[in-house]
Amino acid sequence: MGPSRLIFALEGREDIPIYDIWLARELGEEIAEPLDVKGKGNVLELSRLISLSESAEKDKVMLCVDHDFDGTRGSSIPANTYVTSAYSIENLLVSEACIDRLLIRAFNAAGAEQEVRRSIVERFARLLGEFNGAMLHPNAHARFARLSKIECPGFPDRIEPIIDVTLDAVRAKVDTTNTQECVQYLRLSASPLPSVLHEHVEFLRQSNLTSTGRGKFLLDFVRKFLAQVFEDRRAVNPRLFKESNKSLPDPCHNLLVNLANASPTASCFRKFVQEQVTRWRADGLAAPGTL
Repeated sequence: MGPSRLIFALEGREDIPIYDIWLARELGEEIAEPLDVKGKGNVLELSRLISLSESAEKDKVMLCVDHDFDGTRGSSIPANTYVTSAYSIENLLVSEACIDRLLIRAFNAAGAEQEVRRSIVERFARLLGEFNGAMLHPNAHARFARLSKIECPGFPDRIEPIIDVTLDAVRAKVDTTNTQECVQYLRLSASPLPSVLHEHVEFLRQSNLTSTGRGKFLLDFVRKFLAQVFEDRRAVNPRLFKESNKSLPDPCHNLLVNLANASPTASCFRKFVQEQVTRWRADGLAAPGTL
């Protein structure tokens, strides 16, 4: 690895495709080498250690952490560390604009099917609202668990146990407002007091849950929605599209790559990268003709 190579430290390997695509837009030919440091705590600790280093090359390292429910865990964040403005990087991929572009690129829904695309995007927005409503209390229980440091083997990534998604509606399979159901689904070792849970529910209710809710839940909803749109596109007599197309690859394969390519770079991340480039140039760390 040459001395001019940038290093970008991430929480996990699944984030690499997203940041690699976004960084390529911002840095052009400059390559940011991804480094999986395996977890938010390790990124925060690496950020702290780099901030204490006297090496000028520390400024050629960028780090990223998801905000999650617990923010920066009380750590001060130096200028070379990016904290997502939403719960996670996955949340920043989910928008009507992204779905619209994905319908063009992955479903060939352009030209004469522009109105079809608009209808599908409207359907997505409606179902997303229903999903966020159904997941309000599970997210509140997850927030309680994270901020109260409740032991659990890890939150599930899939929503199948409690949520069913069709092209017509989002249906809760269980009472998602019931604490016992939420505790069982999330595999928590303790339940919140009603008054404590109420605070978490109200906090999330007053927010945009697409931004503040757990990203893995949201991503699974998007996956299920797109899978059914894909099935419809391949059907002999599709409901949503004007005609069938069985030759298209499944957009749910490499879903994060497809979403990242269809999503505009998050403005908060673009601003972060621009600030890094400005500092590298000021410190003479940017190679001539790059950045």
